[in-house]
Amino acid sequence: MAHTKPVTSFEEASKELFSDEGLRIIDETLSGQAEPRRAGPDSARLASGWEAALREQNKRFTLEDSPSNP
Repeated sequence: MAHTKPVTSFEEASKELFSDEGLRIIDETLSGQAEPRRAGPDSARLASGWEAALREQNKRFTLEDSPSNP
């Protein structure tokens, strides 16, 4: 089993995991959604921001890794 450190701050975890562009995407995604007052919906809201940032990061890595066309 892989060792993982506990997340005590989602803001700090986001800063460790994402580039400035990823953080911008998270902020944009979250700013377009209402802030829920319960933990479950709030976690889902944060996950949607992380998902959007990861989707963009994966697109960029895929483009960088693909061979150039002559």
